[in-house]
Amino acid sequence: ITATFAYSFVDASYKEWDSTQTWTNAQTQDRETVEVDLEDSEFVYMPEQSLTASLRYELPVDSSIGSMSLMASVYWQDEMFTDETSVVYEQQAAFEGWTADDLAEAKKVSTVDSYSVLNLRYDWRNVMGSDVHFATYVNNATDEEYVVGGLNVIDALGWAAFTYGAPRTIGASLRYEF
Repeated sequence: ITATFAYSFVDASYKEWDSTQTWTNAQTQDRETVEVDLEDSEFVYMPEQSLTASLRYELPVDSSIGSMSLMASVYWQDEMFTDETSVVYEQQAAFEGWTADDLAEAKKVSTVDSYSVLNLRYDWRNVMGSDVHFATYVNNATDEEYVVGGLNVIDALGWAAFTYGAPRTIGASLRYEF
């Protein structure tokens, strides 16, 4: 049995970040250039914490038929922020005349939830003493829907789009060494 474990903690922050933005009042169409402090912004699409753990078990089979193993691994990561300007949404909403629903939706898409992905694998190396190796696997076994990246332009264009990770994937491989 082989167990592995990896943990990552990222404590990223900006030392200083002043940004010039142009906001437009929805009622009067007045445009104003404002200087906003984004120093307290979170880094986008960078989880603060992530964890990978796996367990691999070598099956007790006679070496004349090869070697077989089962493996399960899980990857987990913390929530991620998707828009560095979300720290000034309240100010922007007040100036531009966003409704309470607009502000709530902007806040909702400025963070994506934490998630975990389970992968399973079976390996049979040197099948029946040959140079053939066989494997079968299921990635994202629980069919978790999770965001890996995207584009959030709520402040400029009023929309956000996300890139999602692969759905459950079942596959096999056959390899010959020569």
